[in-house]
Amino acid sequence: PVVHAEKKILSSEPGPVDSGRTASISLRYEYPQILSGTPVPLADSLRRMITLLVFSTLEAEGTDTIGFNGMAGELLAQYGGLREEFSDYATPWELTRKMAILSDSCGIVSLQFDESSDLGGAHGMETSTLLTFEAEGGRLLHAEDLFLPGSGEVLAAALEKEFRRVRQIADGVSLS
Repeated sequence: PVVHAEKKILSSEPGPVDSGRTASISLRYEYPQILSGTPVPLADSLRRMITLLVFSTLEAEGTDTIGFNGMAGELLAQYGGLREEFSDYATPWELTRKMAILSDSCGIVSLQFDESSDLGGAHGMETSTLLTFEAEGGRLLHAEDLFLPGSGEVLAAALEKEFRRVRQIADGVSLS
């Protein structure tokens, strides 16, 4: 392994919205803190991606970062706004962001970013993002860097065949 990191965890307890009631908001971040000893170009790339994904706002699609306290303040303000509009609103909110080093071998470093949120809507939402970097230079790799030309079509055909088998959908029947 070329990455030297330790897990960092930031979490909050529910915070007050007003003096009479409490917002039930839970905020938790887990991410690798890149330590010295990791090659500089890779460490820079990993830190940049961790910051971008873990500390981004919910509104700006990951282009603005506000940090843990900024996110807590943003969520409390949004929750408070709902409480002003709907005085009986008491739905608990939760946001969890986790990033981990998935793999560090053969000159490739892969990260997995998971986000789970339930912010008062009809249902919660979970997403997972995988990112792969070249260990030597820290370059973010894309599918065309990792797979041979034409392998996407082969993989898609195999996945469709398995999907049809599991769901018992005959060949020729539209998947839409």
